[in-house]
Amino acid sequence: MKVIMLIFVFFFCAVVQMSLINTLPEPFSLLPLHFLVGITVLHRAGYEYGFFWFISSSLILPLLGFEMAYFWTYWIIGVCGAFFSTKVFTTRSVYALIGLGSSLFVIFLFLNWLPKIAVSVFIENQLNNTLKFTEIFISLILLIIGLYLSFIIARSVERVFQKTFILRKKA
Repeated sequence: MKVIMLIFVFFFCAVVQMSLINTLPEPFSLLPLHFLVGITVLHRAGYEYGFFWFISSSLILPLLGFEMAYFWTYWIIGVCGAFFSTKVFTTRSVYALIGLGSSLFVIFLFLNWLPKIAVSVFIENQLNNTLKFTEIFISLILLIIGLYLSFIIARSVERVFQKTFILRKKA
């Protein structure tokens, strides 16, 4: 049941990112919704589901026409996210979620922009607008705000499910 819900949320986020978020005006179009929900899944549902989210992103998103990064970037983010969520950001607090999301976003940007910077510097001998720091900064701020809101939403949904279905809390 959890996997079916995860698949539904995966495709829903991909469609909303491609059809709605990307058509918004400039500051709001920089919201990395699919990445944000993947971090929330990684933090709240467990590293297995988060790893599945990012591996699926590398395989399915290019088929949908949504290429946000290189193929191998999502694989590395999945591995780093699984490591960080089990060894570094182990608590279920909002601070751990924001730390996990921010660190994975920085790694994601580094891995995604590294080949572009290498081509610009070594082949073209110039760095022409390769890094757009204002867009990166706005994306990071929107990611942090979105992670905070997703933490609140995830906690309230978990409470509703625990009361409705009498689920035991994880230790």
